[in-house]
Amino acid sequence: QGAERVLINEIKRSKPSINSVSQARILLVGPVGAGKSSFFNSISSVFHGYVTSQAISGNSGDGVTTQVLESFKKQTHESEDGKPLSFIVCDTMGLKAAPGEGVHVEDICNILKGHVPDRYQLLILSKVDEACIYVEKDIQDVYRSPYIKKKVSDQLGISVSCIFPVKNYNHETDLEENCDILLLSTLQQILHFVNNYFDNIYD
Repeated sequence: QGAERVLINEIKRSKPSINSVSQARILLVGPVGAGKSSFFNSISSVFHGYVTSQAISGNSGDGVTTQVLESFKKQTHESEDGKPLSFIVCDTMGLKAAPGEGVHVEDICNILKGHVPDRYQLLILSKVDEACIYVEKDIQDVYRSPYIKKKVSDQLGISVSCIFPVKNYNHETDLEENCDILLLSTLQQILHFVNNYFDNIYD
């Protein structure tokens, strides 16, 4: 568990690169069934040390997150000095085209209460274990799988370096180190992008 513990400690020590922001908000946006709530729960599980289900998730394809915004409770997790972590992960209802269903693209700016550049992206490729039988057997094969490589290269308009494959906890009752490392590495890269964004604003 050495690599996992190193990643957790680095994330706990991380801080936004500008002093005016005490906590960065990481907003999970995507279609219904993409695995947003499962990713939310998986990250929470790694920090708790056991599998949790803070956000209700499902696989019906209809979406089960009913609140517009559900925050990863900052008081649940603390940094090395006992203060709240420098980020909050926010789960959202799935995007749907039908009127009156899910959250709509135009609502996202209101949720953020701020501004992000047009087409600003981070992409999490979830459910990689369901996409490839080899990855299902061994999550360490995720970067060697030709199918996963093709899925990554098919995301036109998004740099490959901005696409992160993860396996969420869905049916498991125990944590698995290699799965945790993928999740933590993704979260760490997201926090790096957060600081890049802040640096660009500051400049």
